[in-house]
Amino acid sequence: MKKSTYYISILACFLFSFITPNLEQDFEPKTLNDIFPIDNIESVMIENINGKHQLTKKELESLKKNLKLAKYAGGLIEKPGHIYLKFKLKQTKNVVLGYAYASRNYIHFENEIDKNNKQFTGSYKMPEKFNFDSYK
Repeated sequence: MKKSTYYISILACFLFSFITPNLEQDFEPKTLNDIFPIDNIESVMIENINGKHQLTKKELESLKKNLKLAKYAGGLIEKPGHIYLKFKLKQTKNVVLGYAYASRNYIHFENEIDKNNKQFTGSYKMPEKFNFDSYK
């Protein structure tokens, strides 16, 4: 290899080390409120071992408070069990509801579309002991 080619290669490597591509970094949500429009929830239907239960206004407010503080648990930690949730949202252009189900203290989303029009799947731990099986 000629000396000039060698020096040009080193110079090019040096220059490219300062150039960083403009890639959008993956956003890892810390809470469910970061990606899901909790304030737009109008109603929630819970289907559990006792049948279907439409949350009352008081129950809905308690659930929304917990959902806002629910922390990302790292991916989908549980597959669907026997507790399914059906959310009814105010008119929202980006959010498309996929599958939502729950277990004790956790809420799980599969194939949801978030506020930013991106698909997400994951489990979120709620701060209070929340037993979805207690609804009748």
